[in-house]
Amino acid sequence: MDSIRAKLAMDLTVWADGLGRERTPRLAIRLALIEPGFQLALSIRLQELVGRIPRIGTLCQRIVWYVTCMMTGSDVDPDARIGGGIFFPHPYGVVIGQEARLGRRVTILQGVTVGRKRPDTGMPTIGDGVTLGAGAAILGPITLGDAVMVGANAVVLTDVPAGHRAVGVPARILPPEQP
Repeated sequence: MDSIRAKLAMDLTVWADGLGRERTPRLAIRLALIEPGFQLALSIRLQELVGRIPRIGTLCQRIVWYVTCMMTGSDVDPDARIGGGIFFPHPYGVVIGQEARLGRRVTILQGVTVGRKRPDTGMPTIGDGVTLGAGAAILGPITLGDAVMVGANAVVLTDVPAGHRAVGVPARILPPEQP
């Protein structure tokens, strides 16, 4: 897995690309001060960092998690494993459960839930380059392959192969779009 520093660099690169700007210290400061989605990404990285502190790491992690929940209205569990390049254009209402695994360069829109179907089931694993549309729910011990697109308000309960699309309730798996 990437280091926290590498993940932060990838996060900033994704945001700079999304805004059509170059990655500069000035842009990083601007994003950290006024972009709630980037603040959420920073908080996730800060939780990873403080979690490494001997003896008090878990407590510090939970304090940062709580402040982040209050600030963004999102609940990203500190035990979720999130790769670099996470992009939250509108972070409000996002829930990512404990033990969820997200790859690199994942885009998550508002109101997305990544979690369990029931308390006794596993968590989703999400590949690289995935886009989760507004209000989507990814539930249970399933795998979304690389470059998957999940439509708005889709409820995904089964595996989705790489490059495919998932739409509807429950989600139907559609083949990749042809150019």
